[in-house]
Amino acid sequence: MTPGQKSVLTDAPGEVRLTFSEPLKRRFTVIRVTGPAGAVVSAGAPEIDRGVARQPLVPLSRAGRYLVAFRTVSVDGHIVSGSREFTFRPAAGKTPAQAAPAVTQVAATTSRPETSSEPIGAQLALGAVAVALVSGTVLTVRRTRRRDG
Repeated sequence: MTPGQKSVLTDAPGEVRLTFSEPLKRRFTVIRVTGPAGAVVSAGAPEIDRGVARQPLVPLSRAGRYLVAFRTVSVDGHIVSGSREFTFRPAAGKTPAQAAPAVTQVAATTSRPETSSEPIGAQLALGAVAVALVSGTVLTVRRTRRRDG
Protein backbone atom coordinates (compact mmCIF):
# COMPACT_ATOMS: atom_id res chain seq x y z
CA MET A 1 0.00 0.00 0.00
CA THR A 2 1.29 3.39 -0.91
CA PRO A 3 1.40 5.05 1.43
CA GLY A 4 2.24 2.01 3.50
CA GLN A 5 -0.16 0.41 5.94
CA LYS A 6 -0.85 2.86 8.80
CA SER A 7 1.00 5.70 7.04
CA VAL A 8 0.41 9.27 8.14
CA LEU A 9 -0.41 11.82 5.41
CA THR A 10 -0.16 15.59 5.77
CA ASP A 11 -1.87 16.21 2.40
CA ALA A 12 -5.44 15.04 1.82
CA PRO A 13 -5.69 12.30 -0.82
CA GLY A 14 -8.04 13.05 -3.72
CA GLU A 15 -8.42 9.37 -4.59
CA VAL A 16 -7.43 5.87 -3.59
CA ARG A 17 -5.77 3.71 -6.23
CA LEU A 18 -5.58 -0.08 -6.06
CA THR A 19 -3.35 -1.94 -8.50
CA PHE A 20 -3.92 -5.64 -9.17
CA SER A 21 -1.88 -8.16 -11.15
CA GLU A 22 -4.84 -9.00 -13.43
CA PRO A 23 -7.60 -6.99 -15.14
CA LEU A 24 -10.74 -6.45 -13.05
CA LYS A 25 -14.43 -6.88 -13.74
CA ARG A 26 -15.87 -3.38 -13.42
CA ARG A 27 -19.29 -4.40 -12.15
CA PHE A 28 -17.85 -6.59 -9.40
CA THR A 29 -15.48 -3.99 -7.92
CA VAL A 30 -16.47 -2.19 -4.74
CA ILE A 31 -14.24 0.21 -2.83
CA ARG A 32 -15.48 1.91 0.30
CA VAL A 33 -13.42 4.49 2.14
CA THR A 34 -14.56 5.56 5.58
CA GLY A 35 -13.12 8.16 7.89
CA PRO A 36 -13.39 9.13 11.52
CA ALA A 37 -16.68 8.06 13.12
CA GLY A 38 -17.44 5.87 10.09
CA ALA A 39 -18.17 8.75 7.70
CA VAL A 40 -18.12 7.53 4.07
CA VAL A 41 -15.69 9.59 1.99
CA SER A 42 -15.87 7.56 -1.25
CA ALA A 43 -17.28 9.70 -4.07
CA GLY A 44 -19.19 7.65 -6.66
CA ALA A 45 -18.20 4.39 -8.29
CA PRO A 46 -14.60 3.29 -8.76
CA GLU A 47 -13.01 3.85 -12.17
CA ILE A 48 -11.45 0.69 -13.62
CA ASP A 49 -8.66 0.57 -16.20
CA ARG A 50 -7.58 -3.04 -16.64
CA GLY A 51 -5.86 -3.91 -13.31
CA VAL A 52 -6.10 -0.45 -11.76
CA ALA A 53 -9.09 0.71 -9.70
CA ARG A 54 -9.33 4.39 -8.80
CA GLN A 55 -11.80 5.50 -6.13
CA PRO A 56 -12.36 9.27 -6.01
CA LEU A 57 -12.80 10.78 -2.56
CA VAL A 58 -14.74 13.76 -1.28
CA PRO A 59 -12.49 16.47 0.18
CA LEU A 60 -11.44 15.21 3.60
CA SER A 61 -12.80 17.49 6.31
CA ARG A 62 -11.48 15.71 9.39
CA ALA A 63 -8.09 14.61 10.55
CA GLY A 64 -7.99 11.00 11.69
CA ARG A 65 -7.85 7.37 10.61
CA TYR A 66 -9.33 6.31 7.24
CA LEU A 67 -10.16 2.74 6.28
CA VAL A 68 -10.03 1.53 2.65
CA ALA A 69 -12.10 -1.67 2.25
CA PHE A 70 -12.22 -3.33 -1.16
CA ARG A 71 -13.64 -6.37 -2.89
CA THR A 72 -13.24 -7.22 -6.56
CA VAL A 73 -13.23 -10.06 -9.04
CA SER A 74 -10.51 -10.42 -11.65
CA VAL A 75 -11.35 -11.49 -15.20
CA ASP A 76 -10.21 -15.04 -14.37
CA GLY A 77 -12.72 -15.21 -11.51
CA HIS A 78 -10.45 -14.71 -8.50
CA ILE A 79 -12.15 -12.82 -5.68
CA VAL A 80 -9.82 -10.43 -3.87
CA SER A 81 -10.77 -8.44 -0.80
CA GLY A 82 -9.12 -6.71 2.07
CA SER A 83 -8.61 -3.46 3.85
CA ARG A 84 -5.87 -0.99 4.60
CA GLU A 85 -5.76 2.17 6.62
CA PHE A 86 -4.03 5.51 6.60
CA THR A 87 -4.14 8.53 8.87
CA PHE A 88 -4.72 12.05 7.61
CA ARG A 89 -3.05 14.62 9.83
CA PRO A 90 -2.77 18.05 8.17
CA ALA A 91 0.53 19.89 8.56
CA ALA A 92 0.72 22.28 11.51
CA GLY A 93 -1.18 25.48 10.81
CA LYS A 94 -3.34 23.91 8.06
CA THR A 95 -6.94 22.86 8.45
CA PRO A 96 -7.99 19.63 6.67
CA ALA A 97 -9.70 21.69 3.96
CA GLN A 98 -6.46 23.59 3.25
CA ALA A 99 -4.33 20.48 2.80
CA ALA A 100 -3.67 19.94 -0.91
CA PRO A 101 -5.08 16.81 -2.59
CA ALA A 102 -2.68 13.95 -3.18
CA VAL A 103 -3.00 10.41 -4.55
CA THR A 104 -3.08 7.33 -2.33
CA GLN A 105 -2.17 3.95 -3.76
CA VAL A 106 -3.12 0.59 -2.34
CA ALA A 107 -1.49 -2.39 -4.03
CA ALA A 108 -3.07 -5.84 -3.96
CA THR A 109 -2.45 -9.05 -5.80
CA THR A 110 -4.73 -11.88 -6.77
CA SER A 111 -2.16 -14.46 -5.70
CA ARG A 112 -3.02 -14.48 -1.98
CA PRO A 113 -6.02 -13.54 0.13
CA GLU A 114 -5.87 -10.38 2.21
CA THR A 115 -6.23 -10.49 5.95
CA SER A 116 -8.32 -7.97 7.74
CA SER A 117 -8.51 -6.29 11.11
CA GLU A 118 -11.36 -3.97 10.13
CA PRO A 119 -14.32 -3.26 12.41
CA ILE A 120 -17.20 -5.76 12.36
CA GLY A 121 -19.52 -3.27 10.62
CA ALA A 122 -17.17 -3.04 7.64
CA GLN A 123 -16.81 -6.83 7.59
CA LEU A 124 -20.59 -7.23 7.52
CA ALA A 125 -20.91 -4.68 4.71
CA LEU A 126 -18.26 -6.50 2.66
CA GLY A 127 -19.99 -9.81 3.40
CA ALA A 128 -23.26 -8.41 2.06
CA VAL A 129 -21.46 -7.23 -1.06
CA ALA A 130 -19.95 -10.70 -1.47
CA VAL A 131 -23.35 -12.37 -1.23
CA ALA A 132 -24.77 -9.94 -3.79
CA LEU A 133 -21.84 -10.56 -6.16
CA VAL A 134 -22.12 -14.34 -5.92
CA SER A 135 -25.91 -14.26 -6.30
CA GLY A 136 -25.65 -12.03 -9.37
CA THR A 137 -23.05 -14.30 -10.93
CA VAL A 138 -25.16 -17.42 -10.29
CA LEU A 139 -28.26 -15.79 -11.80
CA THR A 140 -26.32 -14.62 -14.85
CA VAL A 141 -24.88 -18.10 -15.45
CA ARG A 142 -28.32 -19.71 -15.09
CA ARG A 143 -29.93 -17.26 -17.50
CA THR A 144 -27.14 -17.77 -20.01
CA ARG A 145 -27.48 -21.56 -19.80
CA ARG A 146 -31.28 -21.36 -20.25
CA ARG A 147 -30.89 -19.12 -23.31
CA ASP A 148 -28.24 -21.37 -24.81
CA GLY A 149 -30.06 -24.59 -23.92
